Amino acid sequence: MTEAFLCIDHDDRRRLRVEFHTAVKWLSCKTFTRRRSEEADFYAWVRICGVKILIVGAGQVGTDIASSLGENHEITVVDEDAERVEEVTYNIDALAVEGDGTSMEVLREAGVDEADIVIGTTDSDETNLAVCGSAKTAGDPFTVGRVKKRKFLETWEPSPGAFGVDLMVASNVLTAEKIARLVVTPAAHDVDVFSEGTVQMAEFEVGDDSPVAGETVAEADRFDSLTFAAVLRNGDVVIPSGSTRIETGDRVVVIGSPESVHSFAVDVAPSGTPDKDADIVVFGGGEIGEVVASLLQDRGFKPRLVESEGGRARELAEELPETVVMESDATDRDFLERERIGDADIAVSALDSDEKNLLSALIAGRMGVERSIVVTENTEYTELFETVGVDVAVNPRQEVAEEITRLTQKNRTVGLALVGSEQAEVVEVEIDGESVFAGRTIHEADGDLPGGVVVGAVSRGVEFVPPRGGTTIHEGDHVVLFVEAEVHDEVLEKV
Repeated sequence: MTEAFLCIDHDDRRRLRVEFHTAVKWLSCKTFTRRRSEEADFYAWVRICGVKILIVGAGQVGTDIASSLGENHEITVVDEDAERVEEVTYNIDALAVEGDGTSMEVLREAGVDEADIVIGTTDSDETNLAVCGSAKTAGDPFTVGRVKKRKFLETWEPSPGAFGVDLMVASNVLTAEKIARLVVTPAAHDVDVFSEGTVQMAEFEVGDDSPVAGETVAEADRFDSLTFAAVLRNGDVVIPSGSTRIETGDRVVVIGSPESVHSFAVDVAPSGTPDKDADIVVFGGGEIGEVVASLLQDRGFKPRLVESEGGRARELAEELPETVVMESDATDRDFLERERIGDADIAVSALDSDEKNLLSALIAGRMGVERSIVVTENTEYTELFETVGVDVAVNPRQEVAEEITRLTQKNRTVGLALVGSEQAEVVEVEIDGESVFAGRTIHEADGDLPGGVVVGAVSRGVEFVPPRGGTTIHEGDHVVLFVEAEVHDEVLEKV
């Protein structure tokens, strides 16, 4: 529990618990498409209460969430695997319980009766839904269910609360959305949206032939609505000034309006900018591949999709009218040559194994495809794949961990994205009356903040406000910040 929560007396603690559960019930009534700003009051109660969180599943997602939240909340983790339980016990500030998370006996041993939030994050959709349903019979926690299959999300969306789940996080959909953003943003290694699409963050790699290589930040900053938040260089985070020179191999993190971010992307890689006639190939007709193709169709593209299973290929051909669906093995060189896959601008590998994804991307690259985006289920493969020739590797587990961690972040945080090897975060915060920014200019507030933080953008309703030193921040504004990991807690306490 947080120190602040432990220090309050019994009556205040009970009152906060009642108010917390009132906030939970309020949030549970909202639809999946609710405005994130409406959730901010709930997140504030999460912070005030120092809540008890029960996580079922000590895999990559579960341990990432537990590690992120352990300092501020009372965490219990349940898993059937004895080795995972031992790792949690020794490496994370959490209580670990060995057992089947669908067993009410095990859940009670783990404290489900007193839990404020229960998160089902095993690799089994059905197990996660069972965990949430069981938790609802034991008490009144806020339940979060991680699922891969889109069918569960489609059932849940019209009636939040179905399956006993208050918030459903669909990894396949999150991953496909990330890939679609990467496809339309040349040279980007990461793209995330904030303030309901008003603000974008992107991380770009500067290549040998990039026009911005060798320029200073002042020379490269040609856009009114763009902020250079950081330069990632040789494993270090550099907060840039106007005189900072951008070098080949740097990764530049920018925050701004979607239009300005896209314009900068064109500056970074003018030859890699896809237009509506761009040839985009998707390898794999599973849910991620299908959603990627569907999202690209919505953006006006006409992608090609390669699926090896005949029945599935015919199904996709009916569901994706603007996509050319081809039945074949994505690693069959004869087929790839016959269909001139090497002429494609971008290849997305979303097959059913990391090895197949890597192989298909490397073959496509050898044949001439300019840019490759690969799905990898193993977090440890992300950097490896990018080292051996893949342009961007996307990990569904990381996407889910970010989304769930957002729920219980400190302060009024309503957006979150990790940067680099978790060296920094980009966070969106709704400003309340106690914030260091409230009623002050950015320059005035900057004096009360540590180094390692950059104001990247301000949004006021649907309006994008360029962040300048003289910009006054008002209560209710959303501020998007780049924050280095070592000052994260200090910054969020103040904002």
